Amino acid sequence: MEFLNPWGLLSLLAVPALIALYILRQKHKEVKIPSLLLWKKTQTMMEASTPWQKLKKNLLFILQLLAVILVALAISRPALKSSRFADEIIVIIDSSASMRAEDTPGKTRFDIAVREASAIADGLRQDQRMTVIAAGSTVTPVISRSESRYDVRAALEGLKCGLSGADLENALVLARSMQNAGETVEIRLYTDSDLITGETDLVIVNTAKSRENAAIINLSCGKTESGAMALSVVENFGKDREITLEMLCDGVLTDAKNVECPEGTPVPVYWKNIPEGTKLVTVRTASSDILPDDDSLSAAIPDDSESKALVVSESGFFIQKAISAVSGLAVYMIDPENWTDSSADGYDLCVFDSFVPDKLPSGCPCWMINPTKEFDGLVPVTTLKGSTLSAAPTELASELGEYMNLPSVILARFSEAVLDDSWETAFLCGEYPAAAAKKSDGRVLIALLFDLHDSNLPLLKEYPILIQNMLSYSLPVMTEGDGVYETGTTVDVNILAYSVKTYAKLPDGSEVTLAPPGRASITLSDPGVYILSQDIERRTGEETKKTTVTRYLIAKIPADESAMSPVGELSDEARADRRADGKGQLELWPYIAAAVLLLLCAEWWVYCRENKL
Repeated sequence: MEFLNPWGLLSLLAVPALIALYILRQKHKEVKIPSLLLWKKTQTMMEASTPWQKLKKNLLFILQLLAVILVALAISRPALKSSRFADEIIVIIDSSASMRAEDTPGKTRFDIAVREASAIADGLRQDQRMTVIAAGSTVTPVISRSESRYDVRAALEGLKCGLSGADLENALVLARSMQNAGETVEIRLYTDSDLITGETDLVIVNTAKSRENAAIINLSCGKTESGAMALSVVENFGKDREITLEMLCDGVLTDAKNVECPEGTPVPVYWKNIPEGTKLVTVRTASSDILPDDDSLSAAIPDDSESKALVVSESGFFIQKAISAVSGLAVYMIDPENWTDSSADGYDLCVFDSFVPDKLPSGCPCWMINPTKEFDGLVPVTTLKGSTLSAAPTELASELGEYMNLPSVILARFSEAVLDDSWETAFLCGEYPAAAAKKSDGRVLIALLFDLHDSNLPLLKEYPILIQNMLSYSLPVMTEGDGVYETGTTVDVNILAYSVKTYAKLPDGSEVTLAPPGRASITLSDPGVYILSQDIERRTGEETKKTTVTRYLIAKIPADESAMSPVGELSDEARADRRADGKGQLELWPYIAAAVLLLLCAEWWVYCRENKL
């Protein structure tokens, strides 16, 4: 045993003072009496007036003596050395989406974990340290090796539960790496996962009390000859039960179905009576369960509006077929003799093959293949003998030449051209530009300075790759993929041609502006529907046509979080591979103070009993 406050032992001097109160008595005065018959009583009184006498059995005195001794010990703060009590406590709190489940109404599993960790902080002893690690999709040390219970509590109160998964493995690896030689570290993991740890010194506190959860795990929409339809998949992770599902079309309740959901079996549910013109379908459970974040899911109805491309060429068969094969564009072709300034109206892309109009269309991107005269800062000079292609040292070369083996492309001849500063070179033939592009003043132009017939490109696999890269550069989609993401994902947003503003409406109804300026991205923090929009302004002649392009992004929590009962075995790195020889300490003063309180209660009871007698 160690005394953390040795000066507190001085309070033991109160013990002899208490004894003196009992053995030291005040001397009585002499009193005349009329008879000796009272001699015995007089003798007793004389003995009582003796200042020093042998202590007699007195329960009240014993209780008071013990209370004084224990108070002195409490002031001296005795502590026991024991390997049970660590020098440092590391608390890992699972902040994944499943920890938002409310097994008890109004209290999430995360709230319970924070409350228990706060209780540990309140019990920190002198020289004992505490670390808090939040284990979400990323591992975050919230506070490290703090001896202040107030700082630890403040850090815990600032924690928030996430909506993605939890990287428990790396959280435990980090906790192990913080252990110093010669010291004991107690690691406490608060989670709702059923982890198998083996023989470790890790304390796992499972905060889950229920697994009764159902989730809409998938929803997809499509169009058929009879109209739009949707397929939803619901899975019940608890006991077998019937679940009522509701379908909303653009926020309006349209249909409902009762579905028998066996435990752990995904159940597909088809929805057909979707009103014409519906843009967004949402399927949800009629009643909430312990985890409301996975009770609904939305999907967008595919847009069947036709996008069109116009090829202006005398022999553009290769170009027409290539664009049709790698894109969803409807490709039309006209002869250069039939071109007029209004021919490009209504098209999303114009391709000019060995022909340059007097006035380029301003309302859509343009490809100029083997240009025959000057246009927009590019001046053809003469025809040169060709060789193999190579990439220019520019970012454009990476975009247009992605996945291509450029040296396999051989040109028989190409045009030497002079380009102004608005153009960026993509490919070189020798030391001369062979392909270039520009994005300026709302105009997107790509120039291939050679005739496709004067190259082996149409015979190579690089040809459709180049067409796809040129389409991605000229007509980028706002976001890649199917539009469904897990919460916490950051989505890059492509700025479309002629876009003047990019913005998004969040699930809570608020709106944020993403661009201009520069590149845009959005982090899908919460589950729900994000409406991504870009305002487009295209000039056609003297008129400016304004349109808005919209795309729905759907964020949902990971499917594993809906199951809420992942079982797994920790890796060797996360396990405890050693124990420190150092010992922690347990302060005894709280227990001594409780004993003093009990003694005082007993002393009061004895005192009252003796006075009654």
